[in-house]
Amino acid sequence: MIEENVVSSAGTVHAMNEPEIVAAIRDAGFTAMRRDMTYAKRFEPAIAG
Repeated sequence: MIEENVVSSAGTVHAMNEPEIVAAIRDAGFTAMRRDMTYAKRFEPAIAG
């Protein structure tokens, strides 16, 4: 959290939408999965374009 505040104060903005996040996860060799508060699988997110 501290790092995020420092970066925000410096004027840098980092924002990714869901397809970008899913693509980054897949590019890293993992499968994106939505989970609930108990970490149970909910459903897969939309396919990244």
